[in-house]
Amino acid sequence: MTALACLHGFTGDASAWDAVLAGLPTGLEAVCPPMTGHTRQQFSPSQGFVQEVDRLAGELERHAEVGLHLAGYSMGARLALGLLVRHQSLFASATLIGVHPGLATEEECCHRRAADDKLARLLDERGLEVFIDHWQQVPLFRSQQTLPRSVLKAQRERRLAHSADGLAHALRTLSLGNMPNFNPKLPDLELPIHLMVGAHDDKFRRLAESMIGVLPRATLEVVPAAGHNLLLEAPGVVATAIRRACCDGTW
Repeated sequence: MTALACLHGFTGDASAWDAVLAGLPTGLEAVCPPMTGHTRQQFSPSQGFVQEVDRLAGELERHAEVGLHLAGYSMGARLALGLLVRHQSLFASATLIGVHPGLATEEECCHRRAADDKLARLLDERGLEVFIDHWQQVPLFRSQQTLPRSVLKAQRERRLAHSADGLAHALRTLSLGNMPNFNPKLPDLELPIHLMVGAHDDKFRRLAESMIGVLPRATLEVVPAAGHNLLLEAPGVVATAIRRACCDGTW
């Protein structure tokens, strides 16, 4: 049985994976490290995207004796892709949920950095609760409006457990605008990679479809009646996909 590493999304933490892990065998070892700026951990203001990738690789290395299955969601999927590109030997396979492979031009990067810095300034100037109220209303998460109130309440509490300066740091450090363009590196990833995306998540579905034609051993699963956050909207489907990779070896 392959051990599992899970990387959460922006404003998440390890508990964001709880509903997925509940659907996996109890003997499966799972490690869910926090991202920089999350869970009130210390961070270095000079840290960059690649430095965070390499920091995570150092944390995961001691769990990778027989190769880890790497699972990442959204921001965590982008970091996971960085890990696959820079530290492929640590991993046996991967599940990437709502992944972006990187922006192609410096103009796009500048635009995204400016947008994320604007969000970071909202945290700096208005505080955590105002920011979370704003973040929960972005169109990317519109499909969550039909979820049970208890599920949304738990997600809000998870987000409010962070600090404003930590999330502002994460926005500036892990911005898509600061992420390398990994598209040229995709043909070098020889391990099995399962891409997952919600059927209502049009942008990320297009990105996944473009990656399928380049990755040597990739599969794509489009989850019906779901949006971007499959950990929240379809945890059982995610658990089934990870179980196939870690326990059944059916990829």
